[in-house]
Amino acid sequence: MRESDELVKASAARYADEKINLSVGIALIDDDREHQQRHSLRPDFKIDNRAALPTKPIRGARATCSFFLLRRPWLGRNIRMSSGRFGETMKRYSVIFSVLPVIYLSSAMLGSNTAAQTAKQIPANSITLGIVSASHQREIEEHFRDFVSYVARKYFSASDAAGKVMIVSTLPELAKLLEQRKIDFYFESPYPTYIVNQVHGAGTLLLRRWKSGMAEYRSLIATGKDSGINRLDQLRGKIIGFKDPESTSGYFLPKLFLQRNGFKLAQASGPGAQVGAAEIGYVFANGLDRLYEMIFAKQVAAVTISDDDFATLDDKKKAQLNILAQTELLPRHLVSVRKDLVAQEAERLAQLLQAMHEDGDGRRILQNADNTTKFDPLPGGEEAMRRRLLETFYAPAR
Repeated sequence: MRESDELVKASAARYADEKINLSVGIALIDDDREHQQRHSLRPDFKIDNRAALPTKPIRGARATCSFFLLRRPWLGRNIRMSSGRFGETMKRYSVIFSVLPVIYLSSAMLGSNTAAQTAKQIPANSITLGIVSASHQREIEEHFRDFVSYVARKYFSASDAAGKVMIVSTLPELAKLLEQRKIDFYFESPYPTYIVNQVHGAGTLLLRRWKSGMAEYRSLIATGKDSGINRLDQLRGKIIGFKDPESTSGYFLPKLFLQRNGFKLAQASGPGAQVGAAEIGYVFANGLDRLYEMIFAKQVAAVTISDDDFATLDDKKKAQLNILAQTELLPRHLVSVRKDLVAQEAERLAQLLQAMHEDGDGRRILQNADNTTKFDPLPGGEEAMRRRLLETFYAPAR
């Protein structure tokens, strides 16, 4: 059974020989206030229930039960009991637990029926690609015009088919237009894709895009070779530069990497600001050129860049940098469709895109669209990729 047909699963079951600690509540993925403001999320914003966290089973229990993830302290409470009392409590609540599969089955059936009833086709002879950019919107629209026109002609098998490019400034705008069926599919890097698809619940993963000829990429944390910094812990009390607040490789991946390795980060007012001795300060460059300027001019102690951006540097500049750490690999770019798109039409679009590099005209258009090599299936499938994004970008508040 697909994960998308399941209810939100048990979020955390921590156990020891004598103690079992259960948390019961309601799933809310993102409770970072700054992050909610950036993506226009209300405190009561409901996420797509397919974004349930992976969980460990409760050992010793005779039943498998579905719980909801507690992220707000006022939504639930912790239950701590000995293993003996747990057995008694399981008996006492056996009636409740036995009802859960019935609720689960009914909800899954209702969800499936609703999805079938609300699935919508792409309007005849018109398909729209969504792109997020706060600047140079006209140039970007022109940049992808040939691409989406090619897709429209092939998709509808008609010379008069219309391919449209719609540029929006923010991820919430993209999510809204997907829900309104004004955008049919979009390209994005992993973190924005996670936000649109799993936080806003507006899209579904379709394919991987080999942008810049790369299937995958990672983030690098780099410092000046003559800075005297050779370990991550030497960054405490100093300031590092992130690319921009929406960048997967230039912000979210390295930030989560540092947090998960025990570092506390705090945004600074500028490169020369004072930072606590126990934390790492950070500033945004809001552009790759400015990021390079900050590190080569020694305005910051380190910067975070993708490995493909590093590869474009000339040998002289590469030699001036020391790579302190690197994150795990993620897909370079992803293709998603609006959530309510008919499955057969999504598959038709996927087949068209995957065959594009085999056609001479298609191959030329791909090369002009950010040097894209091809589109291919998601490694492990849609469900596995969705879970991979969740495990990468979900982080408890610190």
